[in-house]
Order: sequence, then C-alpha cells, then structure tokens
Amino acid sequence: GLTGSVKDGVTFEAVGGARVRMQKDGEAEHVAVTDTAGRFDLGGLQAGRYTGSVEADGYAVVRFEVKLRVGVRSRKGFEVVGGE
Repeated sequence: GLTGSVKDGVTFEAVGGARVRMQKDGEAEHVAVTDTAGRFDLGGLQAGRYTGSVEADGYAVVRFEVKLRVGVRSRKGFEVVGGE
C-alpha cells in the first residue's frame, strides 16, 4: 500500500480533504481522502506500477507514478500549489 501526506507547497501547512487517486492499468481506481493533518492511507494495493493524482480544491492537480513492491509499504509526500 501507499501512505503519505499532502501539504501546501508555499505555507507547508497540511491540506485536508485532498483526494489521492491511484490506478493500475485496467484495474479499478483506488481513492483516499486526506484527514485534517493531510495524511492518507491507501492500503490493500497489489504490487505493480500505478499512475495517480492528487486533487484539492483551489490547487493544481499533481500527477505521479509509483511502483509498489510485494511486502513493502511505501510512503510518499506531496506538495500542492495554487492553480486552476
């Protein structure tokens, strides 16, 4: 699985309510919403390469790729900045 946090790229304050989406080719999308401390947890993901995005109201979308390995819980931090 993947755990991590989302912060404002200017103030470095936590961003609550951000949607972290991940998808492996041809499979259902997995979505987590950050808590008030900006933390998220996407558990139960199988090993493999995923594409994803972080979306929060008032911020530009952040797109990413991550490779998850068997038996390893990955951690990733994201910074979002104002945008359309």
